[in-house]
Formats: sequence, structure tokens, C-alpha cells
Amino acid sequence: MSDSALRLWFAFDGAKVQLTRFWALSTSAPPSMPLGEGQPLEGVTGAWIELRDPDGRCLWRRILHDPFQTRIEGRAEGGGFTNAYRNHPRGSLVVLVPDLPHARTVALFGSPLERERRHEAAREVAAFDLRGRR
Repeated sequence: MSDSALRLWFAFDGAKVQLTRFWALSTSAPPSMPLGEGQPLEGVTGAWIELRDPDGRCLWRRILHDPFQTRIEGRAEGGGFTNAYRNHPRGSLVVLVPDLPHARTVALFGSPLERERRHEAAREVAAFDLRGRR
């Protein structure tokens, strides 16, 4: 694994995502989840980020927990807590990824944001070319 990393800052408005900033850091990123042959994940729910080589093979993958902030916790009537769902969240997401020399693309994947569709398979939400950004 690389001893350098990129801190990527994304802004999102619903499913519209922009890579707004990035920094090179002298630190290690979290390890990758298992990649198998580097093929895309199919039929999987949830959210993750990938680094891909020029041929589209996954070099590094990390699972993300609710990166688009679709669920927020609040107080329930009568005490306790409950989750509220946001169909059109806005905000930012900061992710640390390894600075891999063969990585050309960073891609974000996620299941649909709407509460009634959150259990559908994830799809690519956005992908950004890393060339010239280092």
C-alpha cells in the first residue's frame, strides 16, 4: 500500500456530485476491501468509493456508511430516538484514498437516495479523472 494519500472533498446536492478539492498527504489511507479480480460489484446495495486503473479495473475499494447523509437521527415522541430520511440531501463528503500511481479514476457508488428505493442495487453516482490533479 502507498505511504501517501489523497484527501478528496466532494460536494453533493441530491445525486449530483462534484469533486471540489483534494490534497496530497504524507500518510497511509485505510486498507482496501477485498477486490477479487477487480471487477465491478453488481447487485450490491449500499455505498462505496473505488480507485480504477486506465482499463477500468478496481485497484482499491472502501465501503462508505451513508455518505449522502440520507438518514439523520432525532428525538422520538415519548422519548428515545428515531431516524428521519431525507430524499434530497445536500452536503459534503471527505474521503481519504491511497495515492496509487496507476489510479486514473475515482468513482462513487450508491443505492438510490429515496427511502423507498434504498434497498435497490447501487450504481455509479459520479466518476472523476485523477490525471492532472496530483
